[in-house]
Amino acid sequence: MPKTLPTPAAPGEKSRSYEPALDVIRFFAFFAVFFTHFINRGGNAIQVDAGQWWNTDFIQRIAAFGGQGVTLFLVSQVFCLAGYSLKNFK
Repeated sequence: MPKTLPTPAAPGEKSRSYEPALDVIRFFAFFAVFFTHFINRGGNAIQVDAGQWWNTDFIQRIAAFGGQGVTLFLVSQVFCLAGYSLKNFK
């Protein structure tokens, strides 16, 4: 027996599958990776020169965190997919 697709929520009704908090997590994950590439850690990044605004210890520490943004994004996506799969499995 074929399954039917769920109908979207009505305009005044809140969708149960949408989590706004995950959008915030995904934004920070994207920003961490973007900031890292923008500053000096990958690709065609800005080269670190003495006296530039991004050549401070604080900015370099933030840029070093960018690799964790990929992990954060993937974990949030797995959370979404697992929740969706479990909801449809029942």
